[in-house]
Order: sequence, then structure tokens, then C-alpha cells
Amino acid sequence: MDALTRGFDPLFVPRGVALEIGSGIGAYSGLLAPRFSSVLAVDLSLAMLQRAPSGPAHRVQADAARLPVRDGAAAAVVLINSFLFPAEVDRVLARDGAVLWVNSSGEYTPIYLSFDDLLAALPGTWTGVASRAGEGSWCVLRRRQ
Repeated sequence: MDALTRGFDPLFVPRGVALEIGSGIGAYSGLLAPRFSSVLAVDLSLAMLQRAPSGPAHRVQADAARLPVRDGAAAAVVLINSFLFPAEVDRVLARDGAVLWVNSSGEYTPIYLSFDDLLAALPGTWTGVASRAGEGSWCVLRRRQ
């Protein structure tokens, strides 16, 4: 995943939990696992979670509007084609954590948000980097300290 390679600051050493919200069948969990201590894949659909192959992620059925994660617990919040609850993302993200947002089909993604839209939706002040990879787009954001 291009965003993991180019989007993170070289000094950012991912530790702790990567929270993959809207994980579906867990197609990206395997890419996250080598970079974090653990991956928590969350999806509202039990059927999607049951279709996910056994592997590196802990799978949890939950509503992203009320994540079963304590405040500040996630080193990274990963959102692939799904960004609906910015205040909840902000709540669970560690103070020095990162938000990784991917539109797999760029502007043609059903839930498409531009980099500027994402910045405007998140509470507080953020900084980051955005780019394209093939037809998709991505950004990695961190809170301004």
C-alpha cells in the first residue's frame, strides 16, 4: 500500500494498535499487520467479518459511530473507502497517532472525500501528505502539535 510506504514520516515508528474501520473482509489487514503491534478490524457487517480469512487481525463487529475502543488507544486509524464519524476517529486516535485515508478508486469511490474535505471534517488542526496511486488517492494525517 503506497500510503504506508510514502505517507508516514520516516521518524514515525508505528507501535500499538492499527484500527481498521469498515474493514469488510479484511483485504488490507495483512498489509497493516507487519507495521503495527496488532490490527483491530472493525465492521458493522457480521457477514463480512465471517468471510474474512483467518489471519493477522482481531475482528470485531461494531458500529463505527460508537467504537468499542478506549480514548486515544489507536496508533493509527485506517479508513479504506469509509469515513463517516470524524469525532469518533478523533476520540480513539492516540495524540501522536496517524489517520490513513484511502479512496481506492479516487473520485469514483462511492464515499469519496478529497484531502481538503477530510481536513475540514476532522475536529482540530491537522497536517499531512496526500498523493495518488494508480486510479486511487490517499492521505496520511496527524494532529498539529
